[in-house]
Parts: sequence; C-alpha cells; structure tokens
Amino acid sequence: MIDVASGYLWINTSFIILSFIIFLVFYLKGLSSSLYDLLAFGLLLLVSVPLSGLLSNSIRLISETPFSSGSLGTLTASYVNHLVWFILLLILGSVVLFIIKKPLLKHLPIKLNRKMDKALSFIISGTFVFLLGTLMSAFLLFPVFANGDYVIEHSLLSVFKSTGASLVKTINEEVKEVGIITKLIDKTPLTIEDQNDIISILVSFKLPEDVATILSKYPLNLEVSQEEKTRLLEYAQEEGLTLEDVRTFLKSLGLSDEMIEELISNAN
Repeated sequence: MIDVASGYLWINTSFIILSFIIFLVFYLKGLSSSLYDLLAFGLLLLVSVPLSGLLSNSIRLISETPFSSGSLGTLTASYVNHLVWFILLLILGSVVLFIIKKPLLKHLPIKLNRKMDKALSFIISGTFVFLLGTLMSAFLLFPVFANGDYVIEHSLLSVFKSTGASLVKTINEEVKEVGIITKLIDKTPLTIEDQNDIISILVSFKLPEDVATILSKYPLNLEVSQEEKTRLLEYAQEEGLTLEDVRTFLKSLGLSDEMIEELISNAN
C-alpha cells in the first residue's frame, strides 16, 4: 500500500490550486456563457445517444469486413458504427451550438449586468469544486492507500468524505460486475457465491430470469436437467436465433465448445 501521511501539504495545495483555476475559468466566462455551455453539452448527449443508434442501423459508415465473421462480427460492426455516429453527432452539434451561441445569448429575455453575471458564475464553479473534492476523496479512499481515510479527515477534503465514500461504493459494485463478466469470458474458475451476480448480469441483458438462472449453472459446472436444456433451446427459437447465434452467445459466456455442443444436442 502507499503511505500518503506526509502528503497533507500537497493534497491541500493541489485542491486549492485546482479550485482556483475552476473559479477563474467560470468567472471569465460568466454565468450566462457557462450555463449555455453546460446545457448545450447535456442536450447534445440526450440527442446524440438515441439518434446515433437510429442512424447506425440505417446508414452503416463501417462495414463488417474488418471484423470477425458471423453474428459476433455483426454485433462488433454495429457497436463501432454506433460509436462513430455518436462522435460525429457530438462534433456537428458542438459546431452548430457554438455558431448560434452569441446571437442566442444576446436575445435572452433576462439581461444581467456584467458584474452580476460574473458574480453568479460562482454558483456553477462551486458545483465543479464540489465534484473535484468528491473525486479526490474517492481516490484516496481506495484500498491502495494505507491511510487515505486518516489523511482525508485531517485535510481540506474532509468536507467531501461522505460523497467520496458513496462514489467508491458505486465504483466497487460496477467493478465487481465487470470482474464477473471478465471471468466468464476468460474462463476463470467461479464459485457458487458468484451465481447471483451472474444471474443479475444476464437479466440486465434482458434475458428472462429462468433462462439466466439456467445459464449461470454452466460456468459453475452445476448440474443442468434435460428440462432446463430444452427451455434454453426453446428460448433461442422464440428469439429467432440460429444455431450459430446460440453457439456464439454461449461461447461469450465462457462455455467450452464441448459444453455448447452437448447442450444443443441434448436439447434437440
């Protein structure tokens, strides 16, 4: 572990300097300009995410040729197209919103004098300083630091300890889920304690709970009844999946080729 007990000065100094920079940037921009930029970015995200999905399905900018064959290649190409469209929409939207920024701000119904506009900008900058403190606290609360908790308590970051702890808890839960998926793909041995997490992940992929429960038994080497195997094949048929789709999906869950073929042959 890393000992940061001697880093009080650096931690406090870094927080103060970064906070000053944030306040200065937003002060120079003013409240109106800062609010516009934040709202514009939020609007771009809200519009770009669903629109990029629609465009990627109708207009493919990248073909499936560079990727794997079969359904896996199709899924990869679909993801890449979605990402490319998302980036293009963000760039295009940013250019448009930048062009109309000044004319739009000039026609605002509520006008603030320059001093008031600068003063109120501290509301937004204060929000970002709070976010900065939370991120720094969360960073020090990770187990890699032997005494991060003690350092936070005796530094300026003590104000943000509770929000930092909440962020760490959320990250740990996400990392745990990613860890389970990584184990499944890498065929790393799992324990029975992992089953509930595997089921939760599969359900989050829109699989019925009974199907997710059956699938969770395979990477754990648990016994699967003939009825359960039949249910898996029935579900695949209900979803219109081909045998190749089924094989690709099961392989991505960490099942060996032998287990997949056994499942398919026994379910028929």
